[in-house]
Amino acid sequence: MTAAKRDEAKTSRLIDRIREAEGELESDAMSPSQLARTVLPLEGSFLRQLFEGSPDAMAVVDNEDRVLETSRGFTELFGYPSEEARGKLINELVAPGGLSAEASSISARVLSGEAVHSEALRMHKDGRTIPVSLIAYPIQYGRQQIGVVSIYRDASAQKRTGEQFRDFLQHAGAIAVMLDARGRIAFANSFLLDLLGRSFQEIMGADFVEACIPEETRPTLRHYMEELLSTGGSFEGVNELQAQSGRRLVSWSFSVLRDQYGRSSGLAGIGLDITAQEASRKALERRGKILEAVSFAADRFLRSGNWESEILPVLEKLGLASESGRACIVRRTPGAPGSEMLCEWCSRQAFSVPGPAPAVPIEQWHDTLFRNEIVSFAASVPGIPVPDELAARGVLSGVAVPVFRGAQLWGLLGFEDFAGERNWSSIETEALRAAADILGAAILRREFEKQLRNNMAQYAALIDNLSVGVLAESGDGTVLYANSALCTLFGLPSPSDILGRSLPEVSAAMGGLFSDPGEFTKGSLEVMEAGASVRGQEMILRSGLILERDYVPIALGAEKLGHLWLYRDVTEQRKAESSALHAQKLESLGLLAGGIAHDFNNLLTGILGNISLARMSVDDSDELARRLDDAEKASFRARALTHQLLTFSRGGEPVKKLTDIRGTIRDSAEFVLAGGRCRCEFRIRRNLAQVEVDEGLLSQVITNIVMNASQAMTSGGLIILAASNLELVSDAPPLSAGLYVHVTVADEGPGIPPENLERIFDPYFTTRPDGIGLGLAACYSIIARHGGQILVDSEVGRGTTFHIYLPASGGDSPEEADQGDLPDLSGCGRVMVVDDDEMVLGVAAAMLRSIGYRTDTAADCAEAEEKMKAAMDAAKPFSAIVLDLTMPGGPGGVETLKRLREIDPSIPAVVSSGYSTNAVMSNPALYGFDGGVAKPYRVEDLASALGQALRTGHNSEGGGGRP
Repeated sequence: MTAAKRDEAKTSRLIDRIREAEGELESDAMSPSQLARTVLPLEGSFLRQLFEGSPDAMAVVDNEDRVLETSRGFTELFGYPSEEARGKLINELVAPGGLSAEASSISARVLSGEAVHSEALRMHKDGRTIPVSLIAYPIQYGRQQIGVVSIYRDASAQKRTGEQFRDFLQHAGAIAVMLDARGRIAFANSFLLDLLGRSFQEIMGADFVEACIPEETRPTLRHYMEELLSTGGSFEGVNELQAQSGRRLVSWSFSVLRDQYGRSSGLAGIGLDITAQEASRKALERRGKILEAVSFAADRFLRSGNWESEILPVLEKLGLASESGRACIVRRTPGAPGSEMLCEWCSRQAFSVPGPAPAVPIEQWHDTLFRNEIVSFAASVPGIPVPDELAARGVLSGVAVPVFRGAQLWGLLGFEDFAGERNWSSIETEALRAAADILGAAILRREFEKQLRNNMAQYAALIDNLSVGVLAESGDGTVLYANSALCTLFGLPSPSDILGRSLPEVSAAMGGLFSDPGEFTKGSLEVMEAGASVRGQEMILRSGLILERDYVPIALGAEKLGHLWLYRDVTEQRKAESSALHAQKLESLGLLAGGIAHDFNNLLTGILGNISLARMSVDDSDELARRLDDAEKASFRARALTHQLLTFSRGGEPVKKLTDIRGTIRDSAEFVLAGGRCRCEFRIRRNLAQVEVDEGLLSQVITNIVMNASQAMTSGGLIILAASNLELVSDAPPLSAGLYVHVTVADEGPGIPPENLERIFDPYFTTRPDGIGLGLAACYSIIARHGGQILVDSEVGRGTTFHIYLPASGGDSPEEADQGDLPDLSGCGRVMVVDDDEMVLGVAAAMLRSIGYRTDTAADCAEAEEKMKAAMDAAKPFSAIVLDLTMPGGPGGVETLKRLREIDPSIPAVVSSGYSTNAVMSNPALYGFDGGVAKPYRVEDLASALGQALRTGHNSEGGGGRP
């Protein structure tokens, strides 16, 4: 037999036994207590089977409140097992002490035959108080009550939920109210109480409709509430609430409350105060209408240009849009206190008010209006009441909006209400401010146009004589002014012929000079529409003329009153800028060349120095001596290449010295023509004056001109190179009076066409496909830096002659001067050479030792300082120093000299550099040096510079030489 069948059989036998017992007991006269103790234990096992499936706390007690049986849920809720609870008084278990009175009252009611449903507190075995929901009902056996069944449910969660819900309603940002079935207030949150200005005790139990709803809408709302209670469902609608501060507009949502039996027990309502939202909605509607009126005003004022003729329809639009009784314009009385009504518009309601229409008193609110603040006034507002003269006409509220003409308070726009007090919102008043701003701009524009016409007449004569083309137009595109320069630039008729014409018409005539006239007109319109100033807009006419245009909007404040155009002929300026750009390119080339020259000349110094030392070791008649002479000349010509690049450097001043240029001229020409088809005839005066020149740069000039002549005579020919003295007793432009050496280079070439003759000295100008256009530009720059002039004569088919004029020194010619013997190059003393190039250090030291000096070397400033200090400490100071001007990676020669002079203030110093872009080489004394020698140099060059420095010496007090 299965377990299920066994349980079924056991239950069947139990039921049969209970029925037998019932039959036996019905014949006996037993008391209820005896019945309970007899019957219930027989049914106990059956009851326990029923209790096992119930989660509720259940207890069966007899008529004496003694526990007969408990469920498993009872044990879980109160902590008493069934064995412990049986036979105990139920109230002693779960309702001791202060809870007993209420529990005994419930027991009495149930024992009297009443079923009780109650919320109560009961106690756990451990002493905790538990809120419970209690259901107790009597047990009937036949016609007798033999006991009580009590069912307990834990209501802690329900209680917390209810408290949280009430707390939520209390602090919700909306009205919350609960009504009983008769519409009386059972709960109201603080939001509603604050609106009513009453306490909960005052309103508790009051009829909601009577207490909160205005009289005229009470019947309607009461009808909806009664229908809702009878039919169920929900109700939503908008109704007014009679609040303490006045009526409020509330959006209500009501729903039915039901008891545990599902019956309607009341209503719950949530209400949102939409008074402000509704007012904002209406204000936004009025704002939209006001802005439409503002747009209308702007259009009328701009079209007319005369605000006085358009103000009445504008006021009407503004008054209707703002729903005002009257709209008016009041102006401050100029030069006196008070105000003047200029114009007004009135509604029908305002017309029905008797008496004259007074002006809004500006002086009463002057300070507020002057701060550009809007004044709102109302009869019930003590701070800003309605002015007496307006109140007498029935004005209840209104606003006054200041009107400014520029920065000056001109007057106001007034708007008044007659039907009732009105709270003007900021969005409405700010829209009205826009209207006031437009009116102020129109007033200012009108005055400005009058002033502009007067000023234009006064300044017309002055502007007409300007070289700048001037065109002025009004805001509607009518030409107000044009000067003669504009007409000249664009080939227009006289200024009087275009005044009063439309700008598009004039622009079309001006645009005819461009390859695309329509593009010019379109561009002008786009500039005006953008409304911002434009500077330096460049335009090129078909003729090649370059114009620069400026546009300036004529405006006062935010109001645009007209347009001003300025046209300048910048053709020559652009050419000059182009030349300047070329010069910048040349400057960059010079900076690059300077770096190359520094390193290249260091190499040449090693080459030339060693050649110079080698020459000292051979006989002058020796073949080797001639070879060394040729190598030396080649080295100097290599140095000339670096000079040619450095010509264009901004700081590349010539390193001048008094020179007999006859050899330089001859050597340079012969070098260029060697191996070519052209020959050169020299006509150089023997007594040619000396000049202060940079030999390398002068050689470059002769080389470039002779090379050009040779290239012009592709089949060969004769070049005549002449040099003579020229003395001018008076100025003969471009030459001033004085003594010059005049050098000419004449060829038999094809000559230069007239259109190219004025451009041959321009940078980058060349007629040869492979040319770069720098040769003659370099010649011009070099001669100019020597204070001279270079000119050219040429005739097509008859050759070209270049004329070079160099200022002469004014001394004796070489033949006339007493040459004497060559100076003694030998020397004595200890010399320190400072250079960052190891090869230069070795060559320079060897040169100096070859002529009798003792030497020491240093590769940088720090090493030179260290050796200088050691020499001074040992009382063996150096006799002189030779300093490289440029030493990358550390202080250069100038800074190094300053530091060494702090150690030995009187030491003579010679500067040496192949980087002649530095002005130090042009004037060494200006930078504290006592002499200078350019790289590459020979023994005699270095010995001469050092000997001169030692003879002259250097002393911080200006003393003489040094042993």
